[in-house]
Amino acid sequence: MNTFLRPLLLVLLLTLPLATQAGFNYSTNDDGTIAITGYTGPVGAVVMPSEITGRPVTSIGDYAFQSRGGLTSVTIPDSVTRIGTYTFVACVDLTRATIGSGVTNVTQSAFGGCQSLASITVNPLNPAYTSQGGVVFNKTTDTLIYYPEGRRGGYLVPSNVTSIGDHAFYACSGLTTVTIGNSVTNIGDLAFQYCTGLASVTIGNSATSIGNYTFAGCLDLVNVAFPNSVTSLGDGAFSGCIGLKSVTIPNSVTLIGDGAFSGCTGLRRVMLGDSVTGIGSLAFSGCTGLTNITVDALNPALTSLDGVLL
Repeated sequence: MNTFLRPLLLVLLLTLPLATQAGFNYSTNDDGTIAITGYTGPVGAVVMPSEITGRPVTSIGDYAFQSRGGLTSVTIPDSVTRIGTYTFVACVDLTRATIGSGVTNVTQSAFGGCQSLASITVNPLNPAYTSQGGVVFNKTTDTLIYYPEGRRGGYLVPSNVTSIGDHAFYACSGLTTVTIGNSVTNIGDLAFQYCTGLASVTIGNSATSIGNYTFAGCLDLVNVAFPNSVTSLGDGAFSGCIGLKSVTIPNSVTLIGDGAFSGCTGLRRVMLGDSVTGIGSLAFSGCTGLTNITVDALNPALTSLDGVLL
């Protein structure tokens, strides 16, 4: 072989994915471990190998199982430490996933669009995550990390949870009611966005803020009970909640974010407490049915007359 071409060929071989083994496409990481990059094998219940060619499998790449129809369950071995972005996105037949003890990094979008996924089980020896009833929490169980999209019905957030993470219930269209207990102080950004079947939310009296776009796009939401502990509603917090008819903002709230209720076409009445001093731009834009805004008489910054905010 030409001595000039030999180094070039070696570089190409090192940068290309290695051969497929048992349906698993893979490449070699910088440290010599294996990354699964795709899957072409039989569907159904898939158990990933912990080793390929004698080297440990430590990661599953971005989009590796994207839209893999017929995949019903997946078991991730203890050797894997990282699950990539959109790894299992749109695997619509996936109902169960088991995560090994080694995973310390899983992105919120790894199982996005898995509309049948009802349960995730985490190995009890995992140092970063744990699972209870198919729902994923951080190891100390004070933060709810991920609620599978395929679960149906109502949910009571466990009493030891103090924080609901960003995107935690994202696009859980089968979620109908949620009760957030007094232990929860923080509800993250986009936490319930596009939970289109969510009809009722009860928030405990310790929550101090509702994040940006937390309940945006919850089309069936008709009832929200705010506790007196909440001081701010984030940008777009309830945008697109077309089922809301009336909203009472308690006296504890001082700030309503930009576009907080934008596009709530079914909203008819809003009652603002005595502490609201800041209303973000376009907070009620597109609320075509809104005919009455009433401000508490003790509010020092805002007032209303005959249902009109002055």
